[in-house]
Amino acid sequence: MSSETSRPESGHTKEALSPSWNGIFIVGAGAAFGYVLLGIIAPALLYFPVGYPRTSDGETLLTFIADHRAWWLALQTLTLGSGFLAIPVFAAIFVALSQMEKGYAAVGSVLAISCQILFVSFYPGTLGMLFLSDQYAVADFERREDLVAAAEAVTAPLDAYNPLYETVFAASVLILSLVMLRGVFSKWTAFLGIAAAASELVGVSLLSLVGMGYFWWWLVFAVWFLAVGWNLWHIRSAASTE
Repeated sequence: MSSETSRPESGHTKEALSPSWNGIFIVGAGAAFGYVLLGIIAPALLYFPVGYPRTSDGETLLTFIADHRAWWLALQTLTLGSGFLAIPVFAAIFVALSQMEKGYAAVGSVLAISCQILFVSFYPGTLGMLFLSDQYAVADFERREDLVAAAEAVTAPLDAYNPLYETVFAASVLILSLVMLRGVFSKWTAFLGIAAAASELVGVSLLSLVGMGYFWWWLVFAVWFLAVGWNLWHIRSAASTE
């Protein structure tokens, strides 16, 4: 009795969930937990003890990277590389929600997956900063000026694009969460997603005041993503019994 009441509201679906989709639900559930661990918790544990200057001053950033080379590589690899884990989660969300609403589920999932692909595409730029930092450490004065200019050219589009990425990603989470209210996922998971999207919009609107502090919204997102993973696992269980 208790196991039935703790599961997501799969009984409200319009179509039966096919057991042939179990694979994507299993992968999606595991990837959701992996993303929170490797893409949010681990980078946070690395970042907060050290931090780094979010500045367009290329000289300051290159010097910092040279002094924290391994730390920089680990932080950027975890933060950006983990986007690959989020992609199957949003694919699984679409499959689950398509039983209720295909159109908006597709829009939300496509936006979310597109954001993750773009997020991962930042990774070569961060590796490029490592290369520039290595060159900067051994360069003469004239060469250093060129390297500083190159570093600022790399970071400028990344910093400028970030608010847009965050906002579009929050919109995708909001769309998916609103569809979740119709069933398949538990209501509290849907409300968590709505709260995550709202907190992002508040955070990004205060970006000029709080700087990196606006990333606190990812903590709310992490709770939602864990809830999504839990729901996907139980959706798999429900599909297996049908």
